Amino acid sequence: MARPTSLFNSERFITIAATGFTDGLYPQTHKAQLSVLMIDHPPKMQKVAYPVYLINLDDSTKRLETSERQLAQHHIPYHRISAINGKGRTCADFPEYNARSSRRYYGRDMTGGEIACHLSHIKALQTFIASGRSHCLILEDDFLCKAHCWEIVDAVSALATEGVLGDWDLINLTRKVSGSGLKSPIHMIEIGSDRTELYNAFYFPTRAAAIMWSRTGATRFVEQHAIPFCPIDHLFRKYVSETGRGLGLSHTPFWFTDEDSDIMAASPTWEKPAKVSFYRIKEFTRQAKCIFNAYRQKRAFDAKQ
Repeated sequence: MARPTSLFNSERFITIAATGFTDGLYPQTHKAQLSVLMIDHPPKMQKVAYPVYLINLDDSTKRLETSERQLAQHHIPYHRISAINGKGRTCADFPEYNARSSRRYYGRDMTGGEIACHLSHIKALQTFIASGRSHCLILEDDFLCKAHCWEIVDAVSALATEGVLGDWDLINLTRKVSGSGLKSPIHMIEIGSDRTELYNAFYFPTRAAAIMWSRTGATRFVEQHAIPFCPIDHLFRKYVSETGRGLGLSHTPFWFTDEDSDIMAASPTWEKPAKVSFYRIKEFTRQAKCIFNAYRQKRAFDAKQ
């Protein structure tokens, strides 16, 4: 059974393991179960308008400690998602993997870690969909909070609740939007003297340490892309370039550590899958198609304004 971790508020804790969720009271007798925040009085957690899901391997305790420290500092409750383990595994170990699609689109097989990362995000999305909430924040355990992090996230969440964002599926809160010809401004967010622009990001930024999802977007993505065939952040880019339903910021509230992913660990360079013939051509074609589709989505969006 997966090692449990805990979500605190003043009265209850929620234990999240590989099998799902278990609600319970927070008596003194359960102190032994609390794996990281061993304290007599649990901090009063802030009530947020969206659930926060943290993807974390069962044995990645240091990453969990770092993540919990950042979340507890701002009194943010969260649900831990037990990540799929890709350590020492190859693509052949995953029956849900589509090798043919991967070689055709990405130019090589995926590593076990890349597949595990994809499946972990799908698991988090399925958990969110089952919650019935309107939108959520999914964090990988290498996230880092920047200045005014949660004020920006709360502002974006409020805009989503008010319907200001229009039709959207996901928002990249990790890497800023680039490419002036591939984005359209939606709203200016002001936190004190700091300002960040919210855009339709038709050429979606890579890296997925912090992604906000709408319920509609999560449902659509899981229905269409539950089977892995390329790294998850490149799949997000492909998906948004084809749908035009991705957003981004000029200054993001999160960043990520430079450490290698624990999920993708134990895959020496010489053991990574070999690239297929004409890999560079496939890579160029893949990127060019995303850019072309992004331009097409932007033109369609601008025509409606």
